[in-house]
Amino acid sequence: MEAGVYHIESRLRKLYGRAMKAPAILKSQTTWVPWPFAAAFSSESPEKWTIYENLFYACLRTGDNRSASACLDQLKKRFGESNERVMGMIGMYHEATAADDKSLEAVLKSYEQEISERPTNMVIRKRHVALLKSMGRTGGATAACVDLLDVSPTDAEAWSELSSLYLEQGLHQQAIYAQEEVLLITPNAWNMHARLGEIVYIASIAGPQLAGLVRSMRSYCRSIELCDDYLRGFYGLKLVTTKIIELLSKSGAAVAKQADDEDLPLPTLSTVQSLNEVATAKLGEIVRKYSTSQKGWDGYEESEVIAARALLDRDTGAVLLKDGVDALALGIAYCTESVACDGTCHGTRKVCHDEAHSTAAQSADYAPELAGGVRAFTLGHAFFPQHLLEHASELVVAEFCLVLLARLPVTEE
Repeated sequence: MEAGVYHIESRLRKLYGRAMKAPAILKSQTTWVPWPFAAAFSSESPEKWTIYENLFYACLRTGDNRSASACLDQLKKRFGESNERVMGMIGMYHEATAADDKSLEAVLKSYEQEISERPTNMVIRKRHVALLKSMGRTGGATAACVDLLDVSPTDAEAWSELSSLYLEQGLHQQAIYAQEEVLLITPNAWNMHARLGEIVYIASIAGPQLAGLVRSMRSYCRSIELCDDYLRGFYGLKLVTTKIIELLSKSGAAVAKQADDEDLPLPTLSTVQSLNEVATAKLGEIVRKYSTSQKGWDGYEESEVIAARALLDRDTGAVLLKDGVDALALGIAYCTESVACDGTCHGTRKVCHDEAHSTAAQSADYAPELAGGVRAFTLGHAFFPQHLLEHASELVVAEFCLVLLARLPVTEE
């Protein structure tokens, strides 16, 4: 929920920033002569009309219909109202300014009339689908999307929309089929592989859970193979491998000998654990470097980074509760005045007697052995600054002493 709020706020800030520039840009581009004679008095470039188009969308979304109308007028003068793209923008303007359902029905009928006259007008067909969906007519939007694909079967965007419509109706197998069609058209689109993983993950809740989770895991692995810094891919991999580990641990070795619906052997528990460790390490690296504003790591959506941090924190808390350790008793704040810290280093350290819990993010470099061969490691160490990790041994020993002192009985004099 928190990540979604941050995502909406960041998008709104960008939209309002663009929309506020609209009056100044429109005023600077106004000419006193009509097109095409205006070309002799103003610069003509593709970027100019791209700016007008983006301003139009931003103004519509922020409710500045007056500026949106001005942008649309400029585009109509330049390209004409018969241009398919401009026709779509005109329809979108009428949708946004519709006062009631009756006005929306009039826009819908105009779309249907245009489609009957020009069946290959893809822009209007897509607006038709979008309007039906926004009016709550999911079944009609699905049928319209299928008709669109009959005309243009290689439209990846339409297949992706059809997949979302099927998923919204709970038709998981149809949604998976449509998403696979997207990958046939764009096989190297890592985000589409991750999207397939998400759909299969959702479908696995209602169907054969283990087989679906394994298939979802393979899709996430393919997405991060194509893009080795893709946060959503690593997030999904971490989520799905955690559930697979739980199922394989409960079911025993007999489940590992089964085959899934693709006649491929199920992965072993050690393989899934290794993938989980890789995902944990990468998510920790992304969160840490994004939080410290390192160069080259600022291109992620803030909401996605917040979600990744929450997933890592949740995993850390689960391990603490599983081992019966009081996280509050063992939690130590290392944000002191002598250390430059942005407040994000809120990890927790504990003494662990079972090295099976160690992950790639909790590397041996930061897991010194204490007296008696007990290994101490850092849970969620991705939130610790690098200079703090260099002194992990001293910090672990200090914390271990504090824990022992806290457990001593208190005597009153």
